Amino acid sequence: MFDGGPRACRQPSWISFLMRRTSQGMSKIHTYFIKLITYEQPGGHLFLSTIARTPLSYVLTILVAEQILRRVTPGTHSHPKYINPSELISFFHKYQSPCPQSQSTLPSKELDKPWITRTYEHGLPTRTEAEVRGMIYIPWKGKWTLTPRGANGWGTTDCNYLFWVRRPRNA
Repeated sequence: MFDGGPRACRQPSWISFLMRRTSQGMSKIHTYFIKLITYEQPGGHLFLSTIARTPLSYVLTILVAEQILRRVTPGTHSHPKYINPSELISFFHKYQSPCPQSQSTLPSKELDKPWITRTYEHGLPTRTEAEVRGMIYIPWKGKWTLTPRGANGWGTTDCNYLFWVRRPRNA
């Protein structure tokens, strides 16, 4: 199904796509994302749930969850393959739609627009293009909670986080 051919540009397949536990590592994830997002419709949404590559994530996911508490099968996680939010923001800041002009009705100047056109303080994108929100597990409640929008303190996106990006409507 994912042949990456030009048909994907003429006949997009989906408006929203959700990926959980994206931890293939940035060396392979670039190729995977490019193949995947070729099928995203203009204005479509991509949602990711993954883990940042930080000392805190190593302690919580590998040392505590796998080795001490044995809540997760040992070897499930690979710390070097975790993806930091800044790496995803950078990828989508540089990525440009691959559809050639001959297969699109849009002017060629619109085809080169990156998914994230600018970032602001702390390297965060505009709210209309992408968002990063940390997820924190509260064990005594047995619940996950989202960190507040714009939170940038220690631990907010240092372990589990959600990433959302929207394909430009004119891509």
